[in-house]
Amino acid sequence: MPLLREALKANPNHADAHWELGYAYRFAGALQESGSECERARQLDPGIKLNSSAPNSYLYLGQYDSFSRTFPRATTQLLSFSIAV
Repeated sequence: MPLLREALKANPNHADAHWELGYAYRFAGALQESGSECERARQLDPGIKLNSSAPNSYLYLGQYDSFSRTFPRATTQLLSFSIAV
């Protein structure tokens, strides 16, 4: 974590560094900090590591609305078909 914090001092808008710091915070049990870092990373780059489990911090904290907002936005298309009888 100290290396990531130093990297962010040099470049505070580095989305990957925020994301990795958030991930590190989660494993350290600093869940609030984890969520904040992941949010900052997504503000800087909305497509960053969409399949990562770092935002699970919200789930562990019981912040289900925040957790659900971390899911990628999907477009749904209705498929229509007909069945010949």
